[in-house]
Amino acid sequence: MFVSPGSIVPATGALSAVESRRDAQFGRVADRVSDLHGDARQVTVYLIPNLPFRFGFVTLGYTYLDARAQARGFDQSASLDPRDIESAPVAFSPRHQFSIQAARSFFSGHVALTTFTRISSGLRFTPIVGGDVNGDGVGGDRAFIFDPNASVSQPAADRTQLDAALNNLIATGSSSARDCLLRQINQLAGRNSCVGPWAATMNASLFGSRLPHLSNRMTVSLNLANPLGAVDQLLHGPSHLHGWGSTPLVDGTLYEVRGFDPQRQRYIYQVNPRFGDTRPSTTTFRTPFRLTLDVSMELGPDGNEQDVILRMRIKPPLVGTRASVDTIKNRYMNFTGTNGFSDIYRLTLRYADSLALSRDQMEKVQARQVWLRARADSVYSILANYLATLPSDFSAKDAAQHVRDTGNAMWEIIYKERDFLNELLTPGQIRLLPGGLREMVLNPKFKGQFFYGF
Repeated sequence: MFVSPGSIVPATGALSAVESRRDAQFGRVADRVSDLHGDARQVTVYLIPNLPFRFGFVTLGYTYLDARAQARGFDQSASLDPRDIESAPVAFSPRHQFSIQAARSFFSGHVALTTFTRISSGLRFTPIVGGDVNGDGVGGDRAFIFDPNASVSQPAADRTQLDAALNNLIATGSSSARDCLLRQINQLAGRNSCVGPWAATMNASLFGSRLPHLSNRMTVSLNLANPLGAVDQLLHGPSHLHGWGSTPLVDGTLYEVRGFDPQRQRYIYQVNPRFGDTRPSTTTFRTPFRLTLDVSMELGPDGNEQDVILRMRIKPPLVGTRASVDTIKNRYMNFTGTNGFSDIYRLTLRYADSLALSRDQMEKVQARQVWLRARADSVYSILANYLATLPSDFSAKDAAQHVRDTGNAMWEIIYKERDFLNELLTPGQIRLLPGGLREMVLNPKFKGQFFYGF
């Protein structure tokens, strides 16, 4: 104690910190120095299951965090001498975190759903006494965990009440409160020695693009913030929320001071029945469910039409010029993007070491690549001749549609290569192929398009 017992009001237990001051003319004087240390160790592991493309994309993650920091009682809840330095776990750092990220497309890629879920172990907290009980002028001192079956430290008139309240808290309180108290009976509570309950948070988004009859001009996004909170309210009602989807805030106040016994020179405590409670009804903090609809609409010229116009020029800035047939053909043959040629065998050779291709396999792939590029040359030569001979007042819309039709026709040729690859590669090598190409080989109904830069 930093004040004399005579300065404590017996009826309320209130005290003044004036006696703890070296000079009564000053209030609290804080001197902060950076002489303490902290230490954090973290290990994160990710797992990406090798799922077929039609099932979507899933990433699993786990993080183990061990974070400790030094502090004095004046910086945290005080115990004995608040000037002592003590190392303890960091309060708002969960030890374990699991994450699940998933995405899947529907309706040939027109609609995509993405979700992110995080499951975290409980946050640490310290059992404290409401108010200042040691007279240092700082509230939130650590609580001593009395034995509910032998509370001899209390006056006789209050012992039964304190015992009953502690026993009731252990019997009916939250699991975090029960574990915290039973582990520290007859001890001064350690800093951040208790752990709250596990919690889960989730967000999801639904995207719509390349919508029919809109020339790829509109993108719609439906964002769901905290859908777990919506399920919580739907199942339990707004008056009995369980706190799903939000980080639980633990009530760490174990005792409230209700008086002071000058004879025994001990405080009279009342147990806080909400100690360790995380129910939203006991706090004003909320993480509401939010539903946001974002709509994006391009009002300018169509992007695909502009792309065709620029590719037809000798150089994009030279308005009114027309490139040669070979130039236009090469632009589409060597363009690794939408409506361009996707050289799947060049990609296969690029991954030759990872796939462990034999010399015979590589020679067959190289020969097949020459044949496929010849087919592509024929397809895009027809397109280039069409574009190069268009009149000056050509319809950009019709030209863009012609380019799309050519691209789709080329992909129909590429899809038929799955039979060659299935015959050439072993099942193990097929599983090592890049995502889009692997799905094309494994799924006869695959109609997606993929492009890789080289």
